[in-house]
Amino acid sequence: MRFCWRRCPSRPGELVRIYQQEPENPATRGGVSAPHFGTLRDQAASFVDVAARYSREDLGLDISHGGTPQRLRVLLVTSDYFRTLRAEPFRGPGLQIEDEAGEPGDDRIGARRVVLSDAVWRARFNGDPSIIGKTIRLSAEPYEVAGIAPAGFEDPTVGAVDAWLPYNLTRDTLTENYSLTVVGRLRTGVSVKQALAELAVLSESMKQRWPEVSASSVVALPLQEDVVAPSRNLLQLLLIAVGLVLLVVCVKRRQPGPRPRDGSLPGVRGPCGARLRPRTTCAAADRRNAGPGGAWRCRWAGAGFARRKCTPKDRS
Repeated sequence: MRFCWRRCPSRPGELVRIYQQEPENPATRGGVSAPHFGTLRDQAASFVDVAARYSREDLGLDISHGGTPQRLRVLLVTSDYFRTLRAEPFRGPGLQIEDEAGEPGDDRIGARRVVLSDAVWRARFNGDPSIIGKTIRLSAEPYEVAGIAPAGFEDPTVGAVDAWLPYNLTRDTLTENYSLTVVGRLRTGVSVKQALAELAVLSESMKQRWPEVSASSVVALPLQEDVVAPSRNLLQLLLIAVGLVLLVVCVKRRQPGPRPRDGSLPGVRGPCGARLRPRTTCAAADRRNAGPGGAWRCRWAGAGFARRKCTPKDRS
């Protein structure tokens, strides 16, 4: 799994993800509505830039130029998306704020303009820079190429994308339609704690403006922490599981096996293959076989063990 610090184009430590939630209830944390996003973008002084994308990730358009038809993965974003993520170097003028107003009948897509990924630009248009400003067709509809994203650029929350279209923000007016994933870039010298304090004040003003909204509290989390946290929790669970397995294995290995009837230690052999037995057993056998010609004799083995005298049967 790849994490935010490999996806974010520039200075990821300045990025935070912004959520709406019910007051004092992080379990209800979710997306941001378009009216709340507009207020944050216009009034939140803690952020130098704030951008949003439409939260659905399964949108796509077809392209047939320059080869066989291909389904492109598409994100709908606000005009400040690439600036907020510091996508550099960027070719072309990019999306403009007026692109957030769509044509009649378009529910989500704003102006018919598109930013292509570097990979699509090279594969479909041979890396021709003159394509910027020209019109191409996606799913049989005309789109003006507004720019080319930097090579290797990925969205910090969803990964690789083929094309970006402007989101129709002007038509999304529902205050409880939490349809946007919002990312902000902190101003130089502003901490997350300071940003949270300002967001708390803005939350109160927006609550007065839209009293019907249940998720009236706006909060922010460092983007790196927000992206990595689910993977970190999974890793902790895996480590706990591995530890339990090792504990079970160690316990089973320490359990003694069945003791042979002659008192010798199971699985332990002497140099000639004779079974090693505890000293007390050897001493008893020595007493039983004392006298001339006795078949047993004891010898210390460094840890209180004794062994039988080697016989031809042992060596066979």
